[in-house]
Amino acid sequence: LDLVYKEEEIKKIFYSLGQLGSSLFPLSPDVRESYTKVWIIGVHPSIENEIEGICNNYLKQGSESIETSFYENPYEILLCQITHGYTLHSLSLLRKYYTHYSTILRQYQQLKGKRPLPPIHVWKGAEEWEEVFPTETEKNALKLFALGVAFNYIFPTAVNPDGTPKEGENKSFIYRRGNNYYIQMKEEIHIGEGLSNAVENFRLHTEWQRWIANKIKEKEEKEGYKKIHQNLTSKFLPVLEKDYERAEKGGERKRILLKFKDIIEQYLKEIERTV
Repeated sequence: LDLVYKEEEIKKIFYSLGQLGSSLFPLSPDVRESYTKVWIIGVHPSIENEIEGICNNYLKQGSESIETSFYENPYEILLCQITHGYTLHSLSLLRKYYTHYSTILRQYQQLKGKRPLPPIHVWKGAEEWEEVFPTETEKNALKLFALGVAFNYIFPTAVNPDGTPKEGENKSFIYRRGNNYYIQMKEEIHIGEGLSNAVENFRLHTEWQRWIANKIKEKEEKEGYKKIHQNLTSKFLPVLEKDYERAEKGGERKRILLKFKDIIEQYLKEIERTV
């Protein structure tokens, strides 16, 4: 670079790259919390040391760190920025940002192929990644799964002398054998191994969801909301709390169990408004 550009020009180039690499997310400057930035440079190994040195001189500031990643073209570099430490104020604007992004994405997809357009993502195909916000269908599937697990515990098909569900025999709703999850429709169906995988597979099978929804409705009509509320509160929630505490900190299982807790508590509030 120093053979082609003067130092001031290099500064301007990396200033522009820094602006382009900065997060599009609306960050608030009027908060006490500080945002932590990490620069990720996609660069060919033959120029890695040179580019990293330049970035350290012209781009890196304060506590910002720089990481490099392999890039096959020695005549191009990719520069991305990850910003951590979003505040509640910033997160409250996420829906607004997502709406703006969705509008741009729709326009891009309509014009793509009709005229030359710069990509809106650094990574090809990023627009196909999983949605940031779950759809109503996904929310409903997760709710049915959580209630299926809960109802399996409070209305078991087999019980121990102390009244708790008998593991290995209870098959009333969504039941677990080791790390595997099942439902007993006309025949036993393996939903998935591991909670995360089982939840995802359940989301993809609407017939499983309908079966669980009908079973829950039947139980609501037969047992009544008062009994369901009492059993969920006194029997299932304490077990769910213990399961959550045992789950690995920061793990996917712990995150899903926390969602289960929110779903059950919301369901209890719905019952309270009904009775």
